[in-house]
Amino acid sequence: MSHPIQPGAVLSEVFSFPVQRWGTIARLSFLPLILTVVLILGTISQLFDFDKMGDMAEIKSMSDFNAVMKYNAFITTMAFIALWFVAIFLYSGYAASIMRLIVLGEERRGWLYLRADDVAYRVFLASLIATVLYVGIFLIVMMFAFGMSGSKIGDLLAASSAEFTNGSSQSHDALSSSDLSKAITHFLPAMLGGIFVYSIISGYLAVRLVPFLAATAATNRVAFLKSFDLTKGHFWSLVGVMFMAMLAMFLIGMAYQIVASIFSTMAELGDTPFLGWIAVIAMIFQLALVAVYQIYTIGVQLALPAVLYRNLQTGS
Repeated sequence: MSHPIQPGAVLSEVFSFPVQRWGTIARLSFLPLILTVVLILGTISQLFDFDKMGDMAEIKSMSDFNAVMKYNAFITTMAFIALWFVAIFLYSGYAASIMRLIVLGEERRGWLYLRADDVAYRVFLASLIATVLYVGIFLIVMMFAFGMSGSKIGDLLAASSAEFTNGSSQSHDALSSSDLSKAITHFLPAMLGGIFVYSIISGYLAVRLVPFLAATAATNRVAFLKSFDLTKGHFWSLVGVMFMAMLAMFLIGMAYQIVASIFSTMAELGDTPFLGWIAVIAMIFQLALVAVYQIYTIGVQLALPAVLYRNLQTGS
């Protein structure tokens, strides 16, 4: 049985936690984030020929795209899928540590901390389950929408493929740009209807599964059904809390963009030695602001499900 949600207390803790424990969040996420960036850059550099890419003004056709790839499309796709799995696992490690800190008060020491234990594995598994669920529902809804409209998605894919494959030089038998436009216009009602239905279903699941990862991290068990049990009878309360949290983050993001644009403008100064020093200082502050904001955002994103889970589970 779950406890009533305390919206004010939840939101207050969610937005104060990253301020109070900013250093902890930075410490726990530092190494996983660095490794993720290095892996992304390394994978891209190994898969694409940047010298050939630089010689092209733009990629207009599939042949142009194939020319800049060092390997075939299958190997490139598999490499990006493998990269995605590794990135999600690294995320699961520090997400588990931060959520267990909020829910259980568990402290982890050390700057270069990389969690790869059974808790991280189960949070990783929970993330995969959620991803497969959302992708599967999207595909089913879209196939059903296209089927109900009498449309064949193969026609749209054929038109898109022909347009991209032939680029700016269309052969006599290839579908033209007008053919692609007609195909998109024909499929548009089915696409919009499918997206609308999917938005409703995915929004419902997002609310019911909001404590999923936090519960998995805290209990060291994949808490899929437990998440539904905890959120039963609290749907609209959760919607309200999540909406207020998103609204607050939107306003914080706007404030961040305003301040960042000021520093960005100052960093472009440099006509005189004095203005040059101002530009250097502004650039340093701009980089620091990015780091502060990004770590704060990570804290809010992980604190919300963790605090909601603890509130639903214990009432505190």
